[in-house]
Amino acid sequence: MKKSQIAMICGLLVVILGSSASANATLTPIGPFNGLWSESFVIPHGETQSLSIMGGNAKLSINTDYFYIAGGELHSILHSGYMFLSFDAPVDAFGAYMRVDHFAPEDSYDHVRFFDSEKNDLGGFEVRTPLPGLWWYGYESSVPFQIVRFGGSESFWFTMDDLQANPIPEPTTMLLLGSGLIALAGYGRKKLLRN
Repeated sequence: MKKSQIAMICGLLVVILGSSASANATLTPIGPFNGLWSESFVIPHGETQSLSIMGGNAKLSINTDYFYIAGGELHSILHSGYMFLSFDAPVDAFGAYMRVDHFAPEDSYDHVRFFDSEKNDLGGFEVRTPLPGLWWYGYESSVPFQIVRFGGSESFWFTMDDLQANPIPEPTTMLLLGSGLIALAGYGRKKLLRN
């Protein structure tokens, strides 16, 4: 193998693996989608501070107060502190139907923030729903994230349902895919040179 071919392969691998290491995230609003991981809170659950969801691929936890599942929805009451959704693997898209509950003080809102595996803040949005009902909030990130944090306002009563998330392939999967593409390109080039 020539040095130029080795350099090209190394450069391609750096591009493939390095694309996820960017520190500047862009959050793009997206409409409802069916994620590879989902949770619709079908089974009622009493007051708790921790719950495994999305088929065991994510954990919902709260550091103050509590949340519970009733009527097919997750209800949380936070007077201070945060609720966290932690994924077992990086994801690049998350969405859910959400609202600040009608029991909340007028003009209540909730902050939702995304964090990568190293707990770098990638940005977020506010949930403001003045009318009854759940409204879709979905975002895609240019940088993979593993934690979604809810909270930050003084106090809120928060409801959500139909959570969706899309995990991204692990770097080893990308490496395998990249090396397969390179091998195919090399085979095709070799075949062209023979003809």
